[in-house]
Amino acid sequence: MPTTTNPRISFLVCLLLSFTVTTTVAQESARLDFRSLSEKCNQQLKSSIVDFYLPHCVDQTNGGYLETIDADGKFCESEYKFLTLQSRQMWFFCQLAINGIEKEESLAAAKSGYDFLQAHFLAPSSRLGVFTSGAFSQGEGIVSGFDRGGTLVTNGLLEVRSTENLRIRVDAFGETGDEEFQVFLAGQLQGTFNVSQELESYFLTVPDFGEQNGFGTGADRDSLIIKFINDDFGPATGLDNNLTITGFQLIDLESDNRIIRRPGSSDVFTTGTFVDGGIEPGFGRGNTLHANGVFSSGPGFIG
Repeated sequence: MPTTTNPRISFLVCLLLSFTVTTTVAQESARLDFRSLSEKCNQQLKSSIVDFYLPHCVDQTNGGYLETIDADGKFCESEYKFLTLQSRQMWFFCQLAINGIEKEESLAAAKSGYDFLQAHFLAPSSRLGVFTSGAFSQGEGIVSGFDRGGTLVTNGLLEVRSTENLRIRVDAFGETGDEEFQVFLAGQLQGTFNVSQELESYFLTVPDFGEQNGFGTGADRDSLIIKFINDDFGPATGLDNNLTITGFQLIDLESDNRIIRRPGSSDVFTTGTFVDGGIEPGFGRGNTLHANGVFSSGPGFIG
């Protein structure tokens, strides 16, 4: 018996096959489009973002990451580094490493940020205190500060924060690049620095003043002393260690108020500058220490 084919069924089969082929082609085309788009995204990520930040934003001198861009579009040093941006950049480099993008360089960059955060933003318990802005004490009334009790008598806050609320900045350079200086605040040694032949800024963060911190009273805030400690002259080479200080500051991190001093001005005392054929202590004698001595402002001068 001869067989016959229903024209409707044949049409439906052809239509289905055509749809299947069209769908397969469309899906393959979509896959190609997505693959192409992915490649373009990866290229943009590499050329516009990765190559811009890595390794240029890594601070090879101080650790962590540079946050400021100069007029030429290049990363440069700045006075401050902020916790949020440092953390974001570390996370970015971690993600690059996890995804195998410049893995070794990304790991090194992430470690630079991690080490910097651990060293400068993770406060040990000895540097933490309870700060309040609404507690009352006899004789002072309501004054913001640390260790002022646990009762708020007016709108205010109790907050656990670092007690290191003062920053010292010293702008300096040396004639040979071997010079060293120490920083004293309220009679206490805060740190020692080696300088280069280029003008640079050197920073310290220290506790705020108060008898509980061993700094005496707030009157000592201006007792900032920069001490040159390794004067030397080599007759054979003619090299002479001389330390130049263009300025030093005491910065209140809570208010950003600053005490700024310029060596050579009438309010800065020195014991090691050579003027008019000799080294004599006095005010306004220039900004270079030619012998071991100090620049000092406020009470508590030392030699």
